[in-house]
Amino acid sequence: MKLKQSELAKRLGLSPQALTRHRSRPGFIEWSRIQDPEGVAWVYEPTTKYFHVVDSVIYGVQSPTESLV
Repeated sequence: MKLKQSELAKRLGLSPQALTRHRSRPGFIEWSRIQDPEGVAWVYEPTTKYFHVVDSVIYGVQSPTESLV
């Protein structure tokens, strides 16, 4: 899944400007997971200008469903 900045900002309950400030900070992936209503972690891809769901294998982030197993 991929989202535009305005779409992810709405999902996280933020303004697009606030999301811009957070996306380049260390720890953004984990921060986005905490902010997301479904516990989904996100990563920003500057070449496409979209936010993508984090692949837990690549980034080492545990998804909410993995913690239940």
